[in-house]
Amino acid sequence: MDELFAISNDSLALGMGVVMTLALVAALVASKRRTGLLLTPVTFFFIFIFVHALFGRYAASVLAAKYTFVNPAALEPFLDQSFIIISTGITSCLLAFLLIPSFSSGRVAASLARVSCEEAFGQICSRSRVLIVIAIPLIVIGLQQLGGIPLLSDSPRHDRYLLNFTPEHRLDTFLVNRGREIIVFPAAALAVAWFFGKRRAVDILFVALAAVSCLLTATRAPLLIGVLVVTVMFVWRGHFRAVCLIGAAALAGLIGSEVALGVDSSPGTSEWTTLERIGADVSEVRDLAWTLRKHDEPYWGRTFLAGLLPIPAAQSDFTETYHLRTITLEAIGIPLTAAHGGLRITYSGEWFLNFGWPGVVMGGVLNGWMCSRFSSLFHRLRNFSLYPSGAFAVACAWVSLSFMIYMAGTGAGGTLKTYCAALAVLLLRLRQAPQRFPFSHTATLEPRMMTR
Repeated sequence: MDELFAISNDSLALGMGVVMTLALVAALVASKRRTGLLLTPVTFFFIFIFVHALFGRYAASVLAAKYTFVNPAALEPFLDQSFIIISTGITSCLLAFLLIPSFSSGRVAASLARVSCEEAFGQICSRSRVLIVIAIPLIVIGLQQLGGIPLLSDSPRHDRYLLNFTPEHRLDTFLVNRGREIIVFPAAALAVAWFFGKRRAVDILFVALAAVSCLLTATRAPLLIGVLVVTVMFVWRGHFRAVCLIGAAALAGLIGSEVALGVDSSPGTSEWTTLERIGADVSEVRDLAWTLRKHDEPYWGRTFLAGLLPIPAAQSDFTETYHLRTITLEAIGIPLTAAHGGLRITYSGEWFLNFGWPGVVMGGVLNGWMCSRFSSLFHRLRNFSLYPSGAFAVACAWVSLSFMIYMAGTGAGGTLKTYCAALAVLLLRLRQAPQRFPFSHTATLEPRMMTR
């Protein structure tokens, strides 16, 4: 297999692109047959990763010559291999979704439906305001101790990592990182409340303060995750005009952020166009290719353990050695003390590093099984939408386990743990509706519109 990828193989990459396209079409047809809907939160994710992989391969090829520390000709075969790994993982996921039967999610859906009432949704909103009030001071105090605001610095793209990996700043960066992670789901909950529940001006103020606090750190991921949660809620309810507006706003924000963040410290990046910088941010195909250049032996699951076990890297040599940040930075020769969070090699890429090609297929099948379960949950909850408490919980879990895992693999493990903690606080002991909804394989109820 290594000899196969020793030369550029555009034909094989093109063939995998065609196969991935056919698998996407088949998955969309399967979704239409199961739910009556072509665009659902799950198929929205399918379309996203399909476009993301294709654009990522194009951007990696166009920008290969921009990186002077590696010979573009030597990198090209690994770009082909990287795209084939990612597209194989996506294709396996789509085919698994197509072939694995839609499992019953009756019990989980019934539990979520029982908390989809006005009282429970009010509890979520109240707790969201409290978490935002807690998170903003964490960010502000941490930035104060770090001695500056990354967004206002001369090099925000570089300084957004906030000296993360120097021992003397571990507590300060811990405060900032946990604050901007705690704030995401509460801000999304209040935004959902504005569109799906009672409209309160104070909620918009809280959302604006949360967004500004994240922007001060010059990181876009928390904002994008929050926007994705709200977008998934709109897709779930079939408000596609709002989805288009959010997509346009997100694209405008991405372009604006590229201008605001400026360029990094790499030689020649000041000559890059805005489109090239956006392409560089869609870096998964390129990042995996860089990592493959130095990859020799499989890790046999150790990166999964390092990313998911609740052991801080500072307290464990195993975590420090096999965390994806360590592996990817060593692959491109950046020291671990550098202000860099590591490379994004995708969920499929991590399976390849651990178990080779069988791992890519196995990981894709597991991902497809998960997608099938979430599709069933979203479909069942669509009929019980007096208030979106249950669907909001599913949307947060779905965005965390699909978009974030696809992009970063277990490299996002620490962030996911904080998201889980925040979501648990929002959902703990919610009031239940007095009426219980009967769920079964054939039970259906007419959709009920939510009140304002």
